[in-house]
Amino acid sequence: MLILGLSLITSVQAAEPTQVWGRVAQIDVVDRGGTHVWLRPELGDPVRVQWQMPDVLPEVGDEVVFQVRWQDPVVDRARDGVVRTWPTAMGVGWQPVPRPGSKRYADVMTGLLAILGVIFVGVLLLSRSSGQGKRGSARRRTEALPSGWGVESTDLPADPAEALAELARRADEENT
Repeated sequence: MLILGLSLITSVQAAEPTQVWGRVAQIDVVDRGGTHVWLRPELGDPVRVQWQMPDVLPEVGDEVVFQVRWQDPVVDRARDGVVRTWPTAMGVGWQPVPRPGSKRYADVMTGLLAILGVIFVGVLLLSRSSGQGKRGSARRRTEALPSGWGVESTDLPADPAEALAELARRADEENT
């Protein structure tokens, strides 16, 4: 049915170029000159575009728009060995299609993520360095307090074991 529709289109509109959007799936150099560029549209079967300028070609994987003049479908053997009928067109011109899935978009997004990562690491390092300054200033404030502030003076012995024994004796005196 698709082949019949393409045959009718080619016979009626043979002189008018139309556009075909798709991703370049394969490029074959033909012995008798020219190149076959295989486009895979988002919907539908692959299209074989005959291109006569091999020095001006898209790369495999590029999203492109070809201006074409439709020709009769071609019966040919596919890469899997099955004989199929392919829609065929003569390429008049082409241009790249910038899409979110394209290589350029991916490069831009990778660059933006790298910049955001550097900014995040910088903010993290700055917050850590400013946090150390605050902890150091808190120590300085503690050392700067007047002697005896918040601490009761006691006449405990300097030896820790004797000081504990003295505290235990005082607690026993208070409880009795």
